[in-house]
Amino acid sequence: MAKERYMELSKKEQREWAKAELGKLWEIREEGKWASYQIKKLEREMGPRELNGSSLSGEGGGGFQAPTIEQLNKLQELYDQLEEYKQRSIELELQTLRIIDKIDDGILRVILKRVYISGQRLRHMYKSITPSYQTVKGWHLQALEEFYRKANEI
Repeated sequence: MAKERYMELSKKEQREWAKAELGKLWEIREEGKWASYQIKKLEREMGPRELNGSSLSGEGGGGFQAPTIEQLNKLQELYDQLEEYKQRSIELELQTLRIIDKIDDGILRVILKRVYISGQRLRHMYKSITPSYQTVKGWHLQALEEFYRKANEI
């Protein structure tokens, strides 16, 4: 069945499929960043209030207010989400690397790893590979096609 699907897609469709698959890792990482941000925000809300007065005896403001059960439950929920995102990210990264490592051409492997695993942009990394941005863009297209082929091998 994978072979039949492979034959049905044009090179452009293969590249789009590969980009979508490779983009899943970025999406999970972004969800994890969002959860981390929400945790920090909630922890700030639960922390000590800013001191408004200058009295050392506690008169005039500030102090600590214990977190509510709702806040603690929300914090635990966010920690659980973050842990799930981390686990999914690790699993997907390993799966992605297994496919990338099947690609014979070392340059194509490097491009995919730098862009989709490390998060570098082609425009920022091409000089370490080749003096031509157009060349690295062409290699990137080839790398996407190879990723599709390797991901759909029987």
